[in-house]
Amino acid sequence: MTEEFNFEEHSHRRFNPLTNSWVLCSPHRTKRPWQGQNEVNNNELLPEYDPKCYLCPGNERAQGAKNYNYESTFIFSNDFAAVKIEQPEYLPQEQTDKFSNLLRAEGVRGECKVMCFSPKHNITVAEMTEDAILHVIQSWIKIYQEMSTKPYINYIQIFENKGSIMGCSNPHPHCQIWCTETIPEEPSKELLSMKNYYEKNHSCLLCDYIYLETIKLEQKPRIICENDSFLCLTPFWAIWPYETMIISKSHIISLFDLNDRNKLQQDLANIIRRITCKYDNVFKSSFPYSMGIHQAPVDDKDHTNDSHLHFHFYPALLRSPTIKKFLVGYELLAEPQRDLTSELVAEQLKNSLPFVFLWRFAKPLLFSILPVSMKSMEETQRTPEIIVSWGKERIHLDFELQGAGSLEETTLKQLKERLKKVTGVPVNGQKLVFSGAVMKDNTVKLGSFGLHPFSKILLIVQTTTGSPEEHALIKRISESIEKTRTKLIPQIESFEISISSFLSEQDNDKDTTDTIKSKLVETHHYIVEALMQTLLTLDDVACPPEFEAARKKRREAVKYTQDLIDRVDVVKEQLQSSSSINNNKGSSPSS
Repeated sequence: MTEEFNFEEHSHRRFNPLTNSWVLCSPHRTKRPWQGQNEVNNNELLPEYDPKCYLCPGNERAQGAKNYNYESTFIFSNDFAAVKIEQPEYLPQEQTDKFSNLLRAEGVRGECKVMCFSPKHNITVAEMTEDAILHVIQSWIKIYQEMSTKPYINYIQIFENKGSIMGCSNPHPHCQIWCTETIPEEPSKELLSMKNYYEKNHSCLLCDYIYLETIKLEQKPRIICENDSFLCLTPFWAIWPYETMIISKSHIISLFDLNDRNKLQQDLANIIRRITCKYDNVFKSSFPYSMGIHQAPVDDKDHTNDSHLHFHFYPALLRSPTIKKFLVGYELLAEPQRDLTSELVAEQLKNSLPFVFLWRFAKPLLFSILPVSMKSMEETQRTPEIIVSWGKERIHLDFELQGAGSLEETTLKQLKERLKKVTGVPVNGQKLVFSGAVMKDNTVKLGSFGLHPFSKILLIVQTTTGSPEEHALIKRISESIEKTRTKLIPQIESFEISISSFLSEQDNDKDTTDTIKSKLVETHHYIVEALMQTLLTLDDVACPPEFEAARKKRREAVKYTQDLIDRVDVVKEQLQSSSSINNNKGSSPSS
């Protein structure tokens, strides 16, 4: 039987109609081990104001200028501009021979601006409110209008570098605006491709692409999120692993078209906040990227047919917060290449949370005061995991992002020991198969076998202790505890964080405080009821005296569940103790 071609398994090239170029896709390479450079996953908590920061309000910059005490956005001329307004005119010598085009050059004038998004040094776009992002967009519109009136400016490139691995020298939230008299190379390629497409098809390239992705394709495999005005997707031809685009659904060609159109501005703020939050929640880390806006030039030509406002996000991460994608070797000398398909990345980002996640804060926000349903917890973003197939059962094992408990640092023996706790199958009775090969050396780290987040491996039991009946009982007990781990542990952690945050914030009025307390008590009741149900399930597993291994497994499972009940009870007692103290403070002595 002839094997059918599969985009998720077989190497292929994809064409980028915007740049008239190709990208090589090699999905099978995601199984390769990584022994190269690992970046530092820097989730350091920064101060809201840094006296040494050149961008914080009131501080002095490197060249001596002093920042205003701004409260929203702040724009100033770059102290180290890449292009300048005043410089001598370049007059190339006239050449008529064949060598005249080999050493070409042209002078470039322009202006470079810096825009601070916020006076707060310690936030990112993902942590800003939509209103704050809206102020950024309105500032973009204003600077676009202002710079477009200058005769020596023909193109305005707005871009943001986020994260040190993207070359960002200052963590204060900001972007740069380079305004030049020439149209840069990348926008030029897109403008030419869109112009040629329109001349051939009498329609806009990106308008047609939106129609294809949103209407014509039933499955919509690359769409991440959308609203009335904008669409965010992983383009079919993406080069960077987690590359995305935001495209306006209506045919608008520049930021100027957003002026005085509040709905469009608000929808753009909404979609920017959602995708940046989703990025952060993929690896539960502040996600580095370069973002840029492509739009119509501001020269004297009509760009109605060759322009369409869109945003490019180019993140550098490959498959974890410490592994970076490098465009080297083949990518530099032949053509770009990627491992993860656009469809796989879109699925990950689609399932990622669209709001700021609690891991970002040392003092977490209280956004989880409502009882959390089973369904909502299933929908939350998980840490990197692998899936172990054991018969009809699927075991999800979570790993740390980095360090001793990460996928790259865990040995095969350590993995088998974890599986033993879940399945009851002894280490020497486990045969693990990944990508068709048996994983044999227990001392080898999982990354060397080519395992990566969300890999799937097969567990085959070679030998069993006890009878098949006892092994079946052990499996039932293991399934019950695994269900408790995956369903309830995230809720318990969320409950603990909510209590901690509530106890540290006592500035609410009495009605609000009482409402939050009531919801927290309801959450405690819900969790305890679910754990009691686990105990009843374990009680139903009848283990005969001769099945000592099964009886031991059940005892461990019961103790584990009871410990969880004690854990949430202790947290609830902290809430009750706080209430008693506050009531005593509020009461006055009787006369």
